[in-house]
Amino acid sequence: GVPRRGRADAEVDTWNDYRKLLHIPELRFLDNERVCRITRQQLAEIVADVHKTGRERHAEHLASVLRPFWTYLSDDAVTRQSGVTHDMARLRAPPRSKGEMVRPNGKVPGKYIATSSEIGRLLTYCEDEAFGSDISLALTIMILTGQRRRAIASALIVDFVPWMENDGWGVWSMGPPHRKTADRRGDTSRHAMPLPPYLWSTIQG
Repeated sequence: GVPRRGRADAEVDTWNDYRKLLHIPELRFLDNERVCRITRQQLAEIVADVHKTGRERHAEHLASVLRPFWTYLSDDAVTRQSGVTHDMARLRAPPRSKGEMVRPNGKVPGKYIATSSEIGRLLTYCEDEAFGSDISLALTIMILTGQRRRAIASALIVDFVPWMENDGWGVWSMGPPHRKTADRRGDTSRHAMPLPPYLWSTIQG
């Protein structure tokens, strides 16, 4: 069945993501620098350098991680220990480039559509559990539902329920926390995703 994951798992994933980001090579020259001496201008230059390499989304993510980190360190209750007084609220990545950016493999992000043979080949690999049982199942759900990876990674067993059992269908009852913009919109409803017999039987297996 679907691996059981919850809020604690999501928090661990976020912690690992932020920790990895704070150890990227571009930040390495600050390793021996006291945190209180690191300025917004220094961090902005680093973010801009990442942006120039074409990793524009990565640069935006980096800025979004650095901002709250320094905001915490400059909080009145913490600043006496950290020594940080710099305001990072204005730390932003440069605007995204206009036009299409082509990857080294010649594909344009967001524009490439997999062929039916490529999708079929991947599903075959998943049926054979070539990537391990958990990852193969997650990939199968991603391919056949078109949902984002985070929604799939944080799915709970109780979210998957039978529907029209005589016909072999099921439903993925997706809660608001698993949807990208639900919390921002104040949407508390659940999103029902029908699961056809092939996918439902795969999930149950």
